[in-house]
Amino acid sequence: MAGAAPPLARFSVLRTSAVQLTLLYLVLVAITGSALLTLVHTMSVGLLNRETDDSIQRELQFLSAQFRRSGPRTLRHLVEDRSYGQTTSLYLLSFAGQPALTTGNLDSWPTDPTDPQGWVNFNYSLPERGGLLETRAARAQIVRLRPGLQILVGRDIQGLRMIEGRFTESFLWAGGIVLVLGFAGGALIARQSLLRVNRINSAARNVLEGDLTQRLPERGSGDELDRLAGTFNTMMERIEGLVKNLRDVTDNIAHDLRTPLHRLRSGLEAALLDAHDSAKQQDALDRAIAEADQLIETFNGLLEIAQLESGVKPKFEPVDMARLVRELVEIYEPVADDSELAVFVHLEEIPCVCFGHRTLLAQSLANLLDNAIKYSSPGGSIRVAVRATPGGDNEFIIADDGPGIPESERQRVLDRFVRLSSSRDLPGSGLGLSLVAAVVRLHDGALSLEDNSPGLRIRIRLPGARPESQPARQPSA
Repeated sequence: MAGAAPPLARFSVLRTSAVQLTLLYLVLVAITGSALLTLVHTMSVGLLNRETDDSIQRELQFLSAQFRRSGPRTLRHLVEDRSYGQTTSLYLLSFAGQPALTTGNLDSWPTDPTDPQGWVNFNYSLPERGGLLETRAARAQIVRLRPGLQILVGRDIQGLRMIEGRFTESFLWAGGIVLVLGFAGGALIARQSLLRVNRINSAARNVLEGDLTQRLPERGSGDELDRLAGTFNTMMERIEGLVKNLRDVTDNIAHDLRTPLHRLRSGLEAALLDAHDSAKQQDALDRAIAEADQLIETFNGLLEIAQLESGVKPKFEPVDMARLVRELVEIYEPVADDSELAVFVHLEEIPCVCFGHRTLLAQSLANLLDNAIKYSSPGGSIRVAVRATPGGDNEFIIADDGPGIPESERQRVLDRFVRLSSSRDLPGSGLGLSLVAAVVRLHDGALSLEDNSPGLRIRIRLPGARPESQPARQPSA
């Protein structure tokens, strides 16, 4: 639709996980910082308040003891002496009905209500230079010594109020700095994360449009986005390989099956033209059926190779390679005898067990035996061996004394539908070695074609079975 905003333009930054995690981080930092500052404030200011209350109570205990020991007159003199010139300690002593005996450095009793223990917080006026009065905060305790006689002892707490104010101011400044730095750091982190996420989105969009060459840069940091980029690249390499494989299979089908299909059609047309000659018609139909069987075999081979190269592994199990080869050789020995070929088998006594798919391995080895018999001349020999390598792998070797394969063609014959000129007259579709190569790759093995002087030697190396998956050896009969 014209004028529609691209997906990235409509993308809400506040809905990204990076920003949400950053905001959550800021909230946690703010809560933690507030709790920490509150704890420090409570402990420090609370300690000062307790020290103030303790000093007031100690002073009251001393004055009360002096009153009980020496009487009100001595108490009055003590209050006068202690309050003279004081600006931080506050005193007031009053006698009911005798205003002249009232003494101390406070002009009047606080009007603020007291708690049950006589504690009161109030404001009082302190003269400054120049005759001005300063209003200051104080805390005191009022004690009734006897009916008509009460005393107030207090402390100036204006300094404590200033400390509390500084704590509040420091808390606000610290909180503001944490929030600013947190937002700045979070914005930077979110920006970097969004840039990398946008690259992933852009690459995925290009893949949707058909560009399978897209890859994401990996920074080597090992974080989750870097691992995601690695997984994305691996996935794209796999997808590109599968698409290329599908394209190759399609091209091969279109190119290599055209001739058999035309031959099949021509044979059927010939059968129609020779409708009155039953012998020719029967011969044409027989050839058509043979061509159809060959086409079905070719299609089945292509589908099987495509399935093997798709990367989906079938269920594996321990496979005794020596036993498998022995069974296959017993099946193909009559065929070799008919072709006047001798088959020699060498099997080691130690177990040669691999972890794989028995049917696929059997089919691959059967293809190799069939090829060896097909391409060997009468009177020749075929040698088959299975052995365990020092590294714990299993090695299968089949060698014949036929025409062999030139070194320059050994890699090419592993591709689909490749048939050398010397084998054009023999039946086959050119998929046998391709299937063998696909099965070997599926089992993480190695396949090599070597010169047997004369003939061809094929060597397959497969990883040995894991110790826990190897079957227990059966006792000899």
